[in-house]
Amino acid sequence: MGDETMRTRGGLLGELVVMLLSTSFSCHPKGVVALMYLEIITRYMKFAQEDNQYIPMVLAAFLDKRGIRHPNIHVSRRACYLFMRVVKVLKAKLVPFVETIVQNLKDTTARFTNLDYTLKELSGSEDGSHIFEPREMVSFLVLLNQLICKFRKLFHDILEEVYPTIVGRIFSIIPRDTFPSGPGTNTEEIRELQELQRILYTFLHVIATHDLSSIFLSPKSRGYLDPMLQLLLCSACDHKDILVRKASVQIFNRLMKDWCVKPHDEDKVPGFRSFMIEAFAINCCLYSVLDKSFEFRDANALALFGEIVMAQKVMFEKFGDDFLAHFVSKGFPTAHCPQDLVELYCQKLQGSDIKALRSFYQSLIENLRLQPNGSVVFRWQCRHR
Repeated sequence: MGDETMRTRGGLLGELVVMLLSTSFSCHPKGVVALMYLEIITRYMKFAQEDNQYIPMVLAAFLDKRGIRHPNIHVSRRACYLFMRVVKVLKAKLVPFVETIVQNLKDTTARFTNLDYTLKELSGSEDGSHIFEPREMVSFLVLLNQLICKFRKLFHDILEEVYPTIVGRIFSIIPRDTFPSGPGTNTEEIRELQELQRILYTFLHVIATHDLSSIFLSPKSRGYLDPMLQLLLCSACDHKDILVRKASVQIFNRLMKDWCVKPHDEDKVPGFRSFMIEAFAINCCLYSVLDKSFEFRDANALALFGEIVMAQKVMFEKFGDDFLAHFVSKGFPTAHCPQDLVELYCQKLQGSDIKALRSFYQSLIENLRLQPNGSVVFRWQCRHR
C-alpha cells in the first residue's frame, strides 16, 4: 500500500485496516494470532499518523491485553518492541496521551522484572523453544530508554519502581570483571551477555542525562550505587569499546553536577566526593590515558579525551583544592611529571579556556609517555583493582 493510499485510507485494504483499528479485538489465546495482529497494526501505523482519531485505538491495542498485558510473555515482550517503533513513528503526536501511556505502563512494567514469573513463563514456549533471558531484558531496556528520552521526568515513578529489580538482575548475571576470552568463549550466551552489558551502559547514561539521577539514590536503589560506580569506573578506564568509555565518563560528569555542590559544602551522597578524587581522577583521568593503547589519532578516542578533560574541570569546580592537591601529589609523581609541567597544569586548570586546557593536557600526556615506565602504571592499577 502506497503512502498516498494510506493518507486517504482508500482501497479495500485501507478499509480493512480501519476496521481492524476500530474493532475491539479480544485477547486471542494463540500467541501467533496475537502477534500477527500487532504486526499488522505496526505496519500500517501511518493511518494513525495521518489521522489522530486512531491514536487512542492504537495505544489501547499495545497497552491492554492484546499487547503488553497479554498473558503470553512472548507476545507481551514482542509488543514492547513494536510499541517502541510506534513511539518513533508518532513522536510528538503522543504528547496529549502521555498520562494514559504512563498510567498503563506503571501497572505492567513490574511484570517484566519479576524473576519468578519470567522463569516460569520461559520454561516452555508454544514451539518448545527456550528464549534466553538476556535477550529479553535487552528488548525491555531498549523500550525503557526510548520512553525515558521521550517523557523524561514523567517516567520517574515507573523508573523508581523497576530500576532496583533491573540492575539487581543484570548485576547477578554479567561478569564483575571482564568477559572470558580465547578459544571457545565466542558463544551465543557470551555475546548476549555482552549486548546486555552494553545496553545497561546506555540505560544508565539515559537516566543520568535526562534529569533522573535521583533514581540512583532512592531507598530501594541505594544498595546498587556502589556496584554501579565500580562498574562505571572500570568501563571508563579500560572498556574495549571506546564509546562505552566515553558514555561512562559522561555519566560521572553529570553525577558530579547533580550531586555535588561547591567545595567544602555537604554533598548529597556521602563518600562520592572521595571516590571521584581518589579512584576516578587518577585511574581514569591520568593512568588510562597514559597507556599507549590510548590512540590520540583516533577520532573516538579524542572525543573520550575531551570528556576526561571536562571531568577534571568539573572536579576542580566542585571539589576545589581537595581534588587538585590529591591529583598533583598522588598522580603526577607516579608518572614522573616534572614540577614545571605540574605548575603549568594547575594554571591551565584554573583558567577559563577549556580548549587550551585540553591541548596542554594532551601534550603533557604525550610527554609523560616518554618517561621511564610511563605507560605501565595504569595496567598495574587495572589488574589490582
